[in-house]
Amino acid sequence: MSAESASGSTAAEPAGKKRSFAGRLGEILLWALVGPVVVAMIAAALKVSNVASASTISMWFLVAAGVGLIFFLRPVRALGIGKSRAVGMIVLALFGSIGMAGQSGDVSSPNGNSSQVASAAALPAKSAAELKVEQEQLAAKRAEEASAREAAAMVEKRVAYVQRLEREIAGLTKDKLLESADSTDSIIISAAVFAALGTSYYDGESLALESEQEKVRQAFKAHLSSLQLEVLPALRSKYGKALAEKMWEEDMTVRSFGAGNRTIEFVWGGFAANKNIAAFQREASENLKTLRFKKTQYKWFKGADEFTYYELDPPKDNALVMVMSGMLIEVPE
Repeated sequence: MSAESASGSTAAEPAGKKRSFAGRLGEILLWALVGPVVVAMIAAALKVSNVASASTISMWFLVAAGVGLIFFLRPVRALGIGKSRAVGMIVLALFGSIGMAGQSGDVSSPNGNSSQVASAAALPAKSAAELKVEQEQLAAKRAEEASAREAAAMVEKRVAYVQRLEREIAGLTKDKLLESADSTDSIIISAAVFAALGTSYYDGESLALESEQEKVRQAFKAHLSSLQLEVLPALRSKYGKALAEKMWEEDMTVRSFGAGNRTIEFVWGGFAANKNIAAFQREASENLKTLRFKKTQYKWFKGADEFTYYELDPPKDNALVMVMSGMLIEVPE
């Protein structure tokens, strides 16, 4: 058996001797006091700024108390109290170092520098006014970013719009529009293209184009207007001939004539009845408007001096048009 040391407090006692309840309780209190001190020393070595926070101290207080609890529950001192305390200190230091390093966010970067993230618990509480100012600044920043995104999207939209008009100017010709217009349906489609192009011109009104871009838009308008003056009379002439071929089996004759071929005449025995005239006009009305006929005439035989006619009010051939609410209207200036 070994003799007591000079201090008398850490002498080893015979193996197997049970410790008193008061001795065990004292160990818990000892570790509860020493544990935070050890953690604080570790924090100082690791340069942890938030070691004084209540959550950190409480956590490692529990670790220290847990180590003390081991001593409380251990029935015998097989290692001796001095060696046991040394092992406990090592355990506490090891877990304290790992935990505090994680708490501090002290992670070394590849170039050897380290960045430390201060705990939110260590920051002073902010007043309601300060929080409101921060929220307003954040909202303003988000609104500014959204505005910048919208502005960039609008720039892209303008560029795409102008490029589309430039392609139309280069590719849209009289021959291209007339070459495939060889039936009543294809003729109507060719004429309807002008309404779609007029809508494209109108769309640029809302884009706030720059001066150079607006010049391209106006050049497109002039090109389209000039093209309509050439193409629409030719389409009306083709339509009269194509419809005459289509209605031949019904013994109906059709012709387009007059200035710009803007009058169309239908001759058929059935037009002796007014109800047939009214029904035919209703059915043909949309196509006649698309081709911009000004007048339709109905005769029940070719040499009739009296006949029924309808005066239409179409846009001029050089006017740009668009479809709105199912109606063909001139594009607003």
